[in-house]
Amino acid sequence: MSPSGSLAEHVRALGIVTVALGAVHAVGAGLLLVIGGFAFFPGPSAGSGLARSALLFLGGVIAMGLLATLGIAAGAGLVSRQGWARLLGFIFAGFNVVLFPFGTLYGAYAFWVLTREGVPWELDAPLPWA
Repeated sequence: MSPSGSLAEHVRALGIVTVALGAVHAVGAGLLLVIGGFAFFPGPSAGSGLARSALLFLGGVIAMGLLATLGIAAGAGLVSRQGWARLLGFIFAGFNVVLFPFGTLYGAYAFWVLTREGVPWELDAPLPWA
């Protein structure tokens, strides 16, 4: 197998894993929204502290949803070999690398694949300084 073929397989595999991880984030955001909706359902003694907690929680759910969207977009772009997907892949990997242990493993693999020498040309997006 040629090195270019191997590189293309790594980029495709990374794209598939990125879409899957983005979907996991989307499911997690949905579950948090449903479960949190019951937890923050206003009762008769709801005060401003509950409202602040609910807004903070909702902000976290929105952030997780945006991360899911970023991952699904990056993965779809990598699978379809779009040049812009490399940047989104770096951003998504950067956010996930702090989520030990699976996000760290994913982030390390993503950085390894996306920094390989032929990836910009594989994705039809030459580096500006090359």
